[in-house]
Amino acid sequence: LVHNPSQRSNDPCLNDIDNDGIDNFLDNCPNNSLIAKTDFRTFQQVDLDPVEASQADPIWVIKNGGAEITQTENSDPGLFFGNDVFGGVDFEGTFYIEDTRDDDYAGVVFSYQSNARFYMMQWKKRYQRYWLSSPFVAEGEPAITLKRVDSKTGPGDALRNALWHTGSIPDQTELLWTDPRNVGWEDNVAYRWQLIHRPQIGLIRLRVLKGATLVADSGNIFDNEIKGGRLGAFVFSQEDVIWSNLGYRCNDEVPQNVYDDLTADLQKKVDIDHSWNWW
Repeated sequence: LVHNPSQRSNDPCLNDIDNDGIDNFLDNCPNNSLIAKTDFRTFQQVDLDPVEASQADPIWVIKNGGAEITQTENSDPGLFFGNDVFGGVDFEGTFYIEDTRDDDYAGVVFSYQSNARFYMMQWKKRYQRYWLSSPFVAEGEPAITLKRVDSKTGPGDALRNALWHTGSIPDQTELLWTDPRNVGWEDNVAYRWQLIHRPQIGLIRLRVLKGATLVADSGNIFDNEIKGGRLGAFVFSQEDVIWSNLGYRCNDEVPQNVYDDLTADLQKKVDIDHSWNWW
């Protein structure tokens, strides 16, 4: 933060608190000099089934100055994530699948800490049993889900099947929420996701919209296991996926309607975000 011993009204910290050369109102993280805007051009990728060779590994293409990601292959499960690290965060974007033949998984990743520990949102088009039944049978439902991945094995066949399976798998994944409508994504339809994570109170909230129509709302979900990390995208056997108009910002406050749903003890730990413009 900018050194401001006088605290006078014309001091520089009023316009640029973290002294990164970006005015506060243009800065996605005005208190963090390492993050100023959404940019995934510097990234890493993780192949979650590095042994199985029946499918290709994902191929990620970055466009629009780091605000758009495309994955082109019918691939093994894989992750893409940027280098910026967050605690409390808002993460949004448009999710679009051009492929008209396949019906598998795509989603987003948040609080990524390692290839065995992260949160994810995933969505499948149709029900399907995974074609490899070892080390256990995995059944994927079309519903939008939120999961915590905390794998004791890391990448390999057990994590692969656990990611395909909608329910929880001991020592691999924990299902935090599933959309009760159990409806899959449609090809060539733009969906907007809006995700907030507030690790200081364990809050996760997801909304998905189709145009102005609300498709799904997780409500306030609480999980205190992972306290922050990186953001990115996820695919499993689904090609031609586009994540566009990506946006993230550091934020420990919550929208009014999210605040209203908190218990009194949690309300004491957070402030209301009055600048909210997309929730």
